Amino acid sequence: MCLSSRVLFSEIMDELEMTPDEFAKRLGTTSETVSLLLDGQMPVSNDLAMKLSDMLGISADTWLNLQKAYDERKKSTVKVN
Repeated sequence: MCLSSRVLFSEIMDELEMTPDEFAKRLGTTSETVSLLLDGQMPVSNDLAMKLSDMLGISADTWLNLQKAYDERKKSTVKVN
């Protein structure tokens, strides 16, 4: 979910008026994990989807479906190039 996650998580943190460190603490994960998400270097795992669901009220399935959609777009882009 690289580019999408960068924009999405930045918007969420802006909306909640949180720094990445505050977001990580509320999410129950490390600042490094949030940094990797923001840099597009980490996909949304099942565990992370559950934490996001608990924190934001957006279902884990939604987070996993967003990740799956991104992965599929990425694969199709790689095949074209």
